[in-house]
Amino acid sequence: MGARRMRFWAWVCSILMLGLVSSMLGSPVAQAAPGDPFTPGVPVITGTARVGATLSATPGTWAPEPESLAYQWLRDATEIGGAVTSSYVLTADDLGKPIRVRVTASGGDLAATSATSAPTAKVAAGSFASAVPVISGTVAVGSTIQADTSAWAPEATLAYQWYASGKAISRATGKAYKLTTAQHGKQVSVRVTGRRTGYATVVRTSAQTGKVMIAGTPKIVGTLSVGSTLTVSRGSWTSKVSVSYQWLRDGAAIPGATKSSYRPGSADAGKQVSVRLTGKRSGYASVARFSALTARIVSAATPKISGSAVVGSTLTATPGTWSAGTVLSYQWLRSGKGIAGATTATYRLAGADDGKQLTVRVTGRQAGWATVARTSAKTAKVMKAGTPVISGTARVGSTLKAKPGSWSSKVKLSYQWLRGGIAIKGATKSSYKTTSADAGRQVSVKVTGKRSGYTTATRTSAPVTIRLLALSATTPKITGQVRVGGVLTAVPGTWTGGTTLTY
Repeated sequence: MGARRMRFWAWVCSILMLGLVSSMLGSPVAQAAPGDPFTPGVPVITGTARVGATLSATPGTWAPEPESLAYQWLRDATEIGGAVTSSYVLTADDLGKPIRVRVTASGGDLAATSATSAPTAKVAAGSFASAVPVISGTVAVGSTIQADTSAWAPEATLAYQWYASGKAISRATGKAYKLTTAQHGKQVSVRVTGRRTGYATVVRTSAQTGKVMIAGTPKIVGTLSVGSTLTVSRGSWTSKVSVSYQWLRDGAAIPGATKSSYRPGSADAGKQVSVRLTGKRSGYASVARFSALTARIVSAATPKISGSAVVGSTLTATPGTWSAGTVLSYQWLRSGKGIAGATTATYRLAGADDGKQLTVRVTGRQAGWATVARTSAKTAKVMKAGTPVISGTARVGSTLKAKPGSWSSKVKLSYQWLRGGIAIKGATKSSYKTTSADAGRQVSVKVTGKRSGYTTATRTSAPVTIRLLALSATTPKITGQVRVGGVLTAVPGTWTGGTTLTY
C-alpha cells in the first residue's frame, strides 16, 4: 500500500505541474500517455549559407525531454546522404538550394516525433582564401621563375598566365616559366585564376619583377693548386651591369676574396672552391650566378732537376711536397716535347739531347681532387762531352798530346795536364812535354768544354805512367899535352840530348 500511495502522490504532483505550465503558457497541457508524440521544439539553423561554410542545428525545446535526438539535413527537401549530425559543411551540390534540418526525438513509451527547421537562404557560391602570388627564382634570361600559390584554400584548380611588361606571353601558362631573350629588359608578372565547383572564380596578379637581366654563368679558370691564381670567366651580361665577386670555400664566403681572381692558400688545400657573381643595374632585378664547385684544391710543389746536363749523365727529378695521398707520375721533356718512355723520376741523357734544354713534368692525381701538373725549370743546354785520350810516348822528355774526343759544336775547349791528379803549373795546352819530375808518375789531362747557354762539362783522360829515358853515351877521351903544366881536356863524346854531364 505504501508504494501505491507514493505513485499516487507522484501522479498528483505531475498533474499539478502540468497545470502550472499550462497556465503559464496560456493553453492547457495534457499528460502524455504511452504512444503519444513528443511536444516538438523548433529547430533553428545557424551559420552562413555558402559553399564551404558550416551550418549548425539547434533542436529547440522538446517535452518531455527526449532520450535522444537524431538529425537529418535536407537539400531542397531531399535528404542528404550521410548528413546526420548536428552540423553540416555545405558542398558544391548545395549551391543555389535552400537547406533544412529535421530533428527526430525518441525515447520511453512516446512515439518518435520529428520537426523540421525553416529553410536557409539559397546556398551561395563559396569564396577562396587566397593571397597575391609571389614570383620566386632568378630573374634572368635562361632561368626558370615560379609562382608561389601556397596560400589558396580550399584547394583550387589554378590557371596561370605570365606577362612581360603587361603583355601576355604566348603559351606561358604553367606555374613555372623559363625566361627567354624576348623578355630581356622587361618586367614580368603572373596572373593566377582559381576555380572550383561551387566557388566564385578568383583572379590574383603578382607584383612585377625588376627588369629581366642577361647574366652569364661564371667559370673558374686556372690550376687548382695552392699558390696558383684562379680567375673567373664571367660570361655575357646585360650592358652597364655592375658585377661584384665573392669566392667561397666549401660553400662559405672567404673573407676578403672579392676580386675577379683568387690565389688559393694553405687553408684551401683539400677544399672545393666556387665563386658567386652578383649583377646589379638600376631598374633591373639583381642576379646572382654561381660557378660549379671545383675539385679539391691540391697542395703541389714545383719539381727540381739535379744532375749534370751532359750526354751520358743521369738527371733526377725531386718532386717536392704534395697533398697526402697524391699519386705522382713523371714525364721528361726535350725542348718542351715529351720524350718517349722517359716516365720515371730519373733520366739518362742521350745523344738526341745534345744542345737541347730538358724539363720534367710531375702530375699528381687523387680521386675527388684536382689533377695538377707542375713543370720544372729548364736545364742549361745539354753538352755532348768527348772522352779525352793521351797519345805519344810515355817517357821523360817526350811530348804527349791530348785528343779531346767528340764534343758539341762550337764548344771552346781548355786543357789542364795533371801529375798524380794535381794540376801541373803552366801545362794548359793540348800538348805537354814531360820532364824528369814526371818520371814514374801518372800523368793525365782534363778537358773542359764551354759554350754560352750550355752546361760546362769536364772530362779527364785515363792516366799514363811516365818512364825514365835510357841514355845513349860514348866513352869520353882526353886531349892535350901530358906534361907538367900542360892542359888536359875531356871530350865527353855523344850523349842523349838534354843529358846533364858532370866531370
